[in-house]
Amino acid sequence: MFETLDGIRKRADKQEADLLRLTQEAAALIQPPFTPRQRLRITDGFAKAHAMQQMLHITWREQLFMPAMLSLPFNHVDRVYFNGLSRRLSLWRDGYRILSQVVRRRLPLTERPPADASLVAGQLQAYEQAFYRLHDYLSPPRPDPDNWIGRHNDIPLPFTKSFRLMQLARRAALASGRKAPLAFLDVGCGVGLKVFQAAEFFEISRGLEYDATRVPVADGLTQHARRTQDGVFQADALEFDGYGGYDVIYAYKPLAFEHLLIQMEQRIIDQARPGTVLIMPYSEFVDRFEGYGCVRIEDFVYVTGRSQQDLKPLLRLIGDIGKRVPADPALRTFSEGFAKPLRDALRVWGHLE
Repeated sequence: MFETLDGIRKRADKQEADLLRLTQEAAALIQPPFTPRQRLRITDGFAKAHAMQQMLHITWREQLFMPAMLSLPFNHVDRVYFNGLSRRLSLWRDGYRILSQVVRRRLPLTERPPADASLVAGQLQAYEQAFYRLHDYLSPPRPDPDNWIGRHNDIPLPFTKSFRLMQLARRAALASGRKAPLAFLDVGCGVGLKVFQAAEFFEISRGLEYDATRVPVADGLTQHARRTQDGVFQADALEFDGYGGYDVIYAYKPLAFEHLLIQMEQRIIDQARPGTVLIMPYSEFVDRFEGYGCVRIEDFVYVTGRSQQDLKPLLRLIGDIGKRVPADPALRTFSEGFAKPLRDALRVWGHLE
């Protein structure tokens, strides 16, 4: 007796329900660090789900050759259902492929810059120049030297370098036990371009700026990201008492006088919770970070409240965390169905947008 289209759909529904249960159980195993034993548990945990997915794919294929299906209009409920099933199968296979890569190898902390003669290096150089011109365009006139009081003018760190540091900082924050949404603060943000950049890596991106002429420029720029949680506010870095509310704090030497810079650093350290990630891209902090009870991850990225004994397992954990930032769930216009537990687990650890 030939099976009807309704019978195939009922069988697919049951297989999807079974696959969702198996995927939920297996996705709970995706917890870095991926030790050899943990990798084996993940592989074994997904073996049944992978086999069930193959059976569901066979069920989906059966309907392709049924005369009843071929005669249906494009918007018929059965055609819509099987088209959706095809998409869910594709999403699952994509997630399973990424997971297979994740459990095979660790990622480096940062990527090596491209060779100077490469085409990519030329593209990045052009990107830097474009951002510098944008920075100059947005910057108000330099402050009156009589009112300078030891604060640097807005000097931007090279933008490609800041991208690398922010990417590593997100991974370090997750490895340190912080959970999304992650909050970023730029201390002395100037016209806000770093705050604007940080919105690509952190769910909340804010800037602190002393100069009142720059605050409206910077705040207006962040509003163009259309995220109401972002923004720039006026404050004195030496008096601000909200550092403890951030997961990642960036400061590119906003104070020129050494004693004031040390005051700012100490104030940040005193308020920051253990596991806060600091991006301090200047050489003076290299000489002081150990005295502050920080460990250095790489380059100018540090973590507070950690000892050298914590460093090796922390680096291992960072290597198992991906470089991607999850997209806003509101932008997902279709259901991921049984693939969602797998894909969500990959998103949590930075392996899927």
